[in-house]
Amino acid sequence: MGENVKASIMMMEILLFFLIYIHLFSCLWWLIVQQDSTWVPYRLLGEPDQTFFYYAETSTKYFISLQASVLCMIGVDIGPRTFIQTLVAGIGCFNGVVVNAFIFSEL
Repeated sequence: MGENVKASIMMMEILLFFLIYIHLFSCLWWLIVQQDSTWVPYRLLGEPDQTFFYYAETSTKYFISLQASVLCMIGVDIGPRTFIQTLVAGIGCFNGVVVNAFIFSEL
């Protein structure tokens, strides 16, 4: 019984760490892309109005940034447009690999 409880607590700790990391990177990504409003989320490529993202509701901005941070964490290109965006995305991809290694090594 004690081993199951310990394993469950450890899994919850890893999940909480993952959620906090993704949230913080999403917020950082939003702060970076809102500065010059040049980034276009992947799901909006080809849409007639690609800038609605910057004027949408806060929840829409957050979830699109959250999706971008998850994609960056698993190593998918999120389409940075400026040098700063490229730098942050590269650091995010590297950190994502480290976080993935940590999570899988703990399992």
